[in-house]
Amino acid sequence: LPLTILLIALSLTGIRSHQHSMRLLVAERDAGLARLLADDIATALARYTTGLQVLAASEALRHGDSQTIKIALTQASHQMDGIALLTVDATGRVLTGPPVPPTWTDEAVRHLLTAPKTMDGPAITTVADQRTLVWSIPVGQESPTSSPQGWLLAGLPLDALPLARLRETSHLSQVGTIVLVDREKRILYANGPLVSGETLDDGPGVAPALAGEQGVLFVPTPQGELVVAYTPVAGVGWALVLREPWESLAAPLLRFDRVMPFVLLTAAVVSLLTLFFGLRYVVRPLQKLEAQARQIGLGDFEAVAKPVGGVKEIEELRRTLDQMAHQVRRYQDALEAYLGAMTRAQEEERARLARELHDETVQTLIALNQRVQMVQRTLEQDPTHAAQRLAELRTMLSEAVEEVRRFSRALRPLYLEELGLVPALEMLAREAGAFFRYSGPLRRLTAEQELALYRIAQEALSNVQRHANASHAEIELAFAQDRVLLRVWDDGRGFAVPDRLTDLTRNGHFGLMGMYERAQLIGGRLTITSTPGHGTTVEVQLPL
Repeated sequence: LPLTILLIALSLTGIRSHQHSMRLLVAERDAGLARLLADDIATALARYTTGLQVLAASEALRHGDSQTIKIALTQASHQMDGIALLTVDATGRVLTGPPVPPTWTDEAVRHLLTAPKTMDGPAITTVADQRTLVWSIPVGQESPTSSPQGWLLAGLPLDALPLARLRETSHLSQVGTIVLVDREKRILYANGPLVSGETLDDGPGVAPALAGEQGVLFVPTPQGELVVAYTPVAGVGWALVLREPWESLAAPLLRFDRVMPFVLLTAAVVSLLTLFFGLRYVVRPLQKLEAQARQIGLGDFEAVAKPVGGVKEIEELRRTLDQMAHQVRRYQDALEAYLGAMTRAQEEERARLARELHDETVQTLIALNQRVQMVQRTLEQDPTHAAQRLAELRTMLSEAVEEVRRFSRALRPLYLEELGLVPALEMLAREAGAFFRYSGPLRRLTAEQELALYRIAQEALSNVQRHANASHAEIELAFAQDRVLLRVWDDGRGFAVPDRLTDLTRNGHFGLMGMYERAQLIGGRLTITSTPGHGTTVEVQLPL
């Protein structure tokens, strides 16, 4: 709960800071938009004024006949987006123009006669709901103080200015108002609730803009705060004012402080509910699971079998721990069985060696002793018979030596240490009646690697002789650039390879388990491929 309150306080601070930054950004954006609209209007008015001044100074209007002037006015009207053009003489009589004079003609002539002067910008009429701009440009005026021959009058609908186009491309067309005001504070253009002809003496931003100033105001009103951007229109003394409600710009999150009590209450309730839920369905079940996990370390592999409750993820974690505990138990049982089997195998090997030494080597030595005694007795009496006895004695000595060598090879293959892996495997295959082949550049491995590969091949051939009932067996050794491959293959009866390593000891395949371990000790990978009736392949890949 304190953390929640702290987070809310930090959030409010950030929101207020963001709100201040937003007000600055909105003020800058609206000021820029107002300047853009005013500049576009001023540019358009200046373009029309320049074009009309060029037309008034042309030879066609100064010295041409009525037909020439009419053609010039028609062409200029098309070039200037349909502006209405006509000429009048110094008394205000229309000389050339459209067949039907525009509605603003009479008022423009009256204004011209009452205050005749050259204007850099348009004169604004009150005709047609103040929607028409009228220019009066002197024609044939030799000097600023001389009287002109006549006047070029031009009328342009206010809608032809770029204000409407820019309004439609901004979001102001939905939520804001654009107001264009002339020198007399008459509304020339407005979108929104304003009425044409409304006097805006008290309107925010109008007076400063008419005075040539520009800026942004945040004005409070009964309907909400308004963002007001104002700027003058250069060259004509107009004012352009943009208005839009602040509420439409501020995101709901920025008004978060209004609902702060409700948010605090909701946050407190949610925090308490979260605390209760966390204690009951997360913390307590995890504590129970922790206690059960400690029991696994003490050897109680059934400790996590009991559900601890809580959320689904904790129950899934308990089931995973239970599966791991059973897997560890199976590994432990397999290891105990393997160690027991290795111990029994060592004892059986010792017993076998003792029996063979007693039944063969010792008996041979006893027989040799007896033959020596017999030769001693018959040497003087019958030398010929003694020579035969000595020949038999030599044969028995050779057999005893070969038997001792066989024991030595079984305990430690001397060929492996002296000649290397290839000759040792070749000798092993020859003794077992298997075919041997190798490929690749011959190289020596470390003593541990060569001994492990030799023992794996020895165990595989032993399994072939004892279990496979095979007619053909083969040992293949291949040297590659980055690895060594040992493969022992037979066409015997095969067997079903278990999916898990621990099932080997459960099924009594301790020799295969030993092969796996020897391969792992030297960093290799052993693969056994076999199906009943289709032989067996033992393959070891050893990276170099």
